Amino acid sequence: MTTTAVTSPRRRPRELDPLVPLIGAADAPLLVRDLYATGDPGPIVAALAHVPELCEVALPFVGAALGASAVSLRDKEIAILRTSANLACAYCGPRLPTADETVLRLADRLRR
Repeated sequence: MTTTAVTSPRRRPRELDPLVPLIGAADAPLLVRDLYATGDPGPIVAALAHVPELCEVALPFVGAALGASAVSLRDKEIAILRTSANLACAYCGPRLPTADETVLRLADRLRR
């Protein structure tokens, strides 16, 4: 007779917790409250809301970069991650897997 262990729900590793706390609608600065009017604006806005002046100039760029285009969203994300890794981004760098970790993960997936 075989039994299966009941496991608790998976928790995110602590190193993946946000480095910049996300601002909710109740705590949003006056200059960005309109971005919360239709509900949760997403993590990019919630992080940038710390500096409303930055939202004003950064969000149009983010919208253009991640908006609809001939380039797939997957390819855009890969370009962002690759740029972060190449420039040793202090925010993304510690979160990105090393080349060795990536190879091991791919090999593990191929074995399944």
